[in-house]
Amino acid sequence: MSRNLTNVLVAPENLDQAGYKSLKSKAFTLVEMMVVLLIVGLLMAIAVPQWAKSRDRSRRMTCLANLKQIEDAKDVTAMTNQLKPGDTVTEEELVPQFLKGTGLPDCPSGGTYDIKPIGESVECSIHGVVHGSAE
Repeated sequence: MSRNLTNVLVAPENLDQAGYKSLKSKAFTLVEMMVVLLIVGLLMAIAVPQWAKSRDRSRRMTCLANLKQIEDAKDVTAMTNQLKPGDTVTEEELVPQFLKGTGLPDCPSGGTYDIKPIGESVECSIHGVVHGSAE
């Protein structure tokens, strides 16, 4: 009985004289391909969401580091120029002397940084305000 079932599932040219599957067949069966695709699909279902979550976390941490850097530059500017709470600080006062580069750092998520007056925290349009520690 099992011999007849084998004959149905395996092409006749891949059977030996006794009617069993020969080792000459080098092609994958449909079942083997489906198992491989199932395993790959399961691995992708696990990996892709974790990768996206990790990428978002990394962007947030970079943004918070940028906010901290701008806040520190703002504090040094206030001390250097003897500014009082409520006085405004512009990007032109920060960039050439206290921040490297040609402008404010870019938010990796595409947000914009708002430099608030002395005594108020710098804010990102996407990630909010830095409160001393990155969450």
